[in-house]
Order: sequence, then structure tokens, then C-alpha cells
Amino acid sequence: MSDYNKKKWIQGSLVLCLFLFGYFFFGHFYIQEPKMLPLTWVDRNIPVMPWTIWIYISEYLIFFLLIFYAKSPELMKRMVIAYSLCLVGSFIVFFFYPTILPAHYRLHLESAEFNLNFLMFNFIKTIDVPGNCFPSLHVAICFLAGFVFLDVAFRRALILILWTVAICVSTLTTKQHYFYDIPSGFLLALLSFCASLMWVPWTGGVMKKSFQLKKFIFGLLLRHARKMSST
Repeated sequence: MSDYNKKKWIQGSLVLCLFLFGYFFFGHFYIQEPKMLPLTWVDRNIPVMPWTIWIYISEYLIFFLLIFYAKSPELMKRMVIAYSLCLVGSFIVFFFYPTILPAHYRLHLESAEFNLNFLMFNFIKTIDVPGNCFPSLHVAICFLAGFVFLDVAFRRALILILWTVAICVSTLTTKQHYFYDIPSGFLLALLSFCASLMWVPWTGGVMKKSFQLKKFIFGLLLRHARKMSST
């Protein structure tokens, strides 16, 4: 293993430790009593789907894939900065504006027979803290993975973003979050990514080439339209 690979896994592990420590610490220590958010139409009508717990926990796979595919020090630096900003920002909100899920969201599922979906569902309900809902770190962390790759591997970023959309739905079907937690998590990821560009600027790459191609096609269409109008 090269020195860079060792270094990036150490950096990634430190970010993961920050996440785990801060998430569980601020899940129990806050400045005021946690409040429940109002339930939207989506919250009230979306059903519980125990099998989607596997989509929900795939967040951790995304994080490790992000470290694995960080092939350059600049990309790894952007990831570390963006995730650190994202985590610190969420911890501030968790401390000053703590939220909690309704009691019926935290109930375990019962089954007369062995059911692996139910087993994992109840395990997550047991180990997870009932608070730290708003904004959703689950959503923010996954969207941020896609944003980090946007200018260097657009196709990979698109796959990660589509994967994140599925995770967003799973936060509702597993009753782990309110609907409001999803757009707030997306906004947190976007702000953290934009802030990280101050340290690791946008490199262009795939997105720059894509923009140039679109500009070229638009120019051809515009010239064609002018010729058509002059005849």
C-alpha cells in the first residue's frame, strides 16, 4: 500500500470517528429539550417497509467507496474538509435545536417467525439515538459523496446521487426521519461542498468538458437558427 493510500484511509477513519463521536454525543447532550417536528402529509401516509432498512444502512458503504475512489490528494482533501464542515454544522444544530422522533416511530416490529429484515430494523432502532433528526446527516453525507466527485467523475457522481435519492426514501419508509429532514440535509451538503471549494477549488474536469460541449452545440443551433431566419 502506497503512502498516499495509507494516509487517505487514516484521514477517512478520523472523519468517521468524528461522525460517530459527535452523533452519539449530541444525541444525548443538548441545550434544551428535543422537540418533535410537525408531521407532513408524506410522513403520515408513507408506509413502513422493513426491507428498506438495507438501503438505509448502505450509507456506510458509500462512505468507504468514497475513500476508495479518492485517487488524488486534492480530492481527498476536499472530502475531508467538506465532511468536517458538514458534521460540525449538523452538530451545532443538534445542540441548539434538538429534535426527536415521535414515540410510535421508535417502536420495534414483531414477527412470529424469524425475519432478517425485522431483525436488522429492530437492531437499528435499538442502537440509534431518537434525536438528531434535523437536518438528516444520513441524507447530507450521501449527497456530499456525489457532490465531491462532480467535476472529476461525473458518471460516478450521478450514480451516487441516484443512490442517495433511494436512501432519502428509505429514511421515511424506516421511520428514521421526518420529511423536513431530507431537504435540510441536502442543503447542508450543498453548503458544505460549496464552502470546501474555498480550500480545494473546482478543477473543471468532466463537468468543464460537458459545459464546453453544450456551449458548442448551443452555438451550432444558434447559427443554424440565424441562417433560417435570414432566408
